[in-house]
Amino acid sequence: MANKSEELRKVITRLLKLSCTRTYYSEAKDNAKYPYQVFIFDSQTREQYPREDDIIIIDIWDKSNSWTEVERLADEIEANMNMKNEPNSFVLPTFFMIDRKNLKDPDKNLKHVLLKFLIQNYYIGV
Repeated sequence: MANKSEELRKVITRLLKLSCTRTYYSEAKDNAKYPYQVFIFDSQTREQYPREDDIIIIDIWDKSNSWTEVERLADEIEANMNMKNEPNSFVLPTFFMIDRKNLKDPDKNLKHVLLKFLIQNYYIGV
């Protein structure tokens, strides 16, 4: 039997890898090369049964003196995910962008963009 969280992670990973193959769930590898992106589930609600709403946070990181690459990746992620329905045999998620922030780091060479998405999801076969 499929694991619903794992099935949703597979869909998210596939979508994120359209913009950057260095995509990680929860945390990046210690030796991850820049740029890379990390996503994590922030919260889940089940108030709309049988729909579950999930919030995911996507952190995009680059080591550069320019914001160009992280902003390009953020633009691509937004284009690939915002208001998109991505069903498979187990999950029926629709993605909606909530927020986008450029975050400053004490290391001026680290560039960090944070994206937040709402996922309205129905599960089948899990």
